[in-house]
Amino acid sequence: MQLTYDSGKIDALVKSGKSGEVCELLDQLHKEGQLPALALVPFAAGVMLPPWADYEYATALFEEAMRIEETKKEAAIWACYLYVTLFPVSKSFVQILEGFATTSAEASFLLGQYFLYEGEMVAAKESVRKSIEIEKFPANMYFAVSRSLVERDTLAIYAKEIRSLIKNTALENITAKTFAEQYQQRWQELVRGELKTSIVWESWKQTLSKFA
Repeated sequence: MQLTYDSGKIDALVKSGKSGEVCELLDQLHKEGQLPALALVPFAAGVMLPPWADYEYATALFEEAMRIEETKKEAAIWACYLYVTLFPVSKSFVQILEGFATTSAEASFLLGQYFLYEGEMVAAKESVRKSIEIEKFPANMYFAVSRSLVERDTLAIYAKEIRSLIKNTALENITAKTFAEQYQQRWQELVRGELKTSIVWESWKQTLSKFA
């Protein structure tokens, strides 16, 4: 019998903390052609992270989502994140990010991370500068501070602003009740840096204390 996308069942699994079972169900739906297009990127992000942590499969899913107009930007952002942090294989995200770099702070930021990873310092500085110009959020400012991509006086300003933007509640104390909430938390943590585990936040504070 063919499966159908049941958001209530998926949300219940998320609320119960069964991330592995969420991915298993979404994987079945995907293979049967029943996974909605807008669920593809959140599914791929889940595949990228524990307990699955299947980087090759996640890369293939992001590439599939990059071929869909409605999902290509977010897919490219996640594909770049995967490339610079865990699995530097496919660069198919680069052209898409470049297309959004003048309008999307997240796209420009991840492009800056890619350029720095590839040793292109000038391009990295310009991309991160553009990202912050579009919108300041903790991750793009922290990247600029920790990699010294801006002037010394600006480093101190950003260090203070980051502290004011980080939410006080540690990520480990937040429980997602729906699949959408779970994906949003992952976006806030890994892309924008607005949510942090207490351990990561302590590490950030040590770095920031050198400038503020």
